[in-house]
Amino acid sequence: MDCSVVGLSSREDKIMDNKETMLRCDVRRIYKLKQGDSTLKEPRWVTVNVKEIREDERGDDVRCMHCHGAVRIHKQQVEHGPQDHAEHQHREDSESCIGGYYFRGNHKRSKHPIE
Repeated sequence: MDCSVVGLSSREDKIMDNKETMLRCDVRRIYKLKQGDSTLKEPRWVTVNVKEIREDERGDDVRCMHCHGAVRIHKQQVEHGPQDHAEHQHREDSESCIGGYYFRGNHKRSKHPIE
């Protein structure tokens, strides 16, 4: 995207590029598996839209789908405000993650990943 044509600053242009990546994140969900006569509960990470995250799926059950770092969920408060999205809890994750607001160009996995 050419900033001069659209009229955006380079920071605004970068924000637009990363905007889509933080609309989805990983959520740990429990799946029931039948094994013979018994049923096992197995946690699995699935990628979902932030809009689909339930209130009880916060904290250690939600992570960035790119770096596996901790994220906080922001829900849209007013009709004309920012849409539902995730934001890294730690700035160092945001700086080293391709989906981060402060991404510096060298993608790395989080130093404190949620497993």
